[in-house]
Amino acid sequence: MLVAILLGVTAVLLGLSAEPRGGKIVVTVRLWDEPIAAAYRQSFAAFTRSHPDIEVRTNLVAYSTYFETL
Repeated sequence: MLVAILLGVTAVLLGLSAEPRGGKIVVTVRLWDEPIAAAYRQSFAAFTRSHPDIEVRTNLVAYSTYFETL
């Protein structure tokens, strides 16, 4: 269930992605909780295996500054 939710979030975020010169699509997801970030990284690794032209990065920030940095 968690993986399905995370992949759904990933699909939404792909619409916000940037394409660097090399042609690879890069999506960055900003999170504030390390255990949640670890779960996201696992699902993103599975996603990337199926979509090697898309790189998903995580950006971990402190909760106290999370909403300021959005």
